[in-house]
Parts: sequence; structure tokens; C-alpha cells
Amino acid sequence: MPDKKVLPSKKLLIPIIIGIVAIGLVAVAGFYFWTHRTPPDNKKPELHLTNLAPDQWLSTNEDKVTVNGIAVDESEVKSINWENQNGKSGSATISGGQWSIKDVPLTKGD
Repeated sequence: MPDKKVLPSKKLLIPIIIGIVAIGLVAVAGFYFWTHRTPPDNKKPELHLTNLAPDQWLSTNEDKVTVNGIAVDESEVKSINWENQNGKSGSATISGGQWSIKDVPLTKGD
């Protein structure tokens, strides 16, 4: 007498197939996210002025000044904020690695 293959009933087979597919999807998603994760940014961003040299002074009779520069970081710099000693503050406009702060108020001094 030939051996009969016994398959599980349809009620049991469908949840088994769904479970196997779910485990496969979780494994593929986990592998993808593990291999495509962003490395940590361990370095502080650097801001460099482009309209003044490090040893250069700015002398003006104007009430406001525009400051331009570049931002360097391991990842993208998303915002640059400033505040002066008089409590005035604002943020820079950033495009790529270039930034600009327009109309920074100045206080007359020596």
C-alpha cells in the first residue's frame, strides 16, 4: 500500500504561510535598515566667514551689516542662529553649505 502524504488542513495552512511571510518581511526590513543607517555625527560644525579674513576688522558708519560664510560639518547644517550682547537675535539663510545673515544690527563704539 503506497504512503499517503498528509497535509495540514487549510485552516492551519493559511496562518502558517502568513507567519512565514511576515518573518521574511521583518528579516528583510531589519537587514535594510541595519545596512542603510546613518553614521553618528561626532564632529562639531564649523562656520567660516567669507567676507572677512580672520585678522581683518570691519569699520563702518552703518547701523547694520551683512555677514556671509560657509558651514562645514559631517552632515548637513540645517540652521544657524545668532544673538548679540544687546539681546537682538535672528537666523541665517542657508543654501547648500553657504550661509548669509542680513541686517545684523550694530552698536556704535570705539
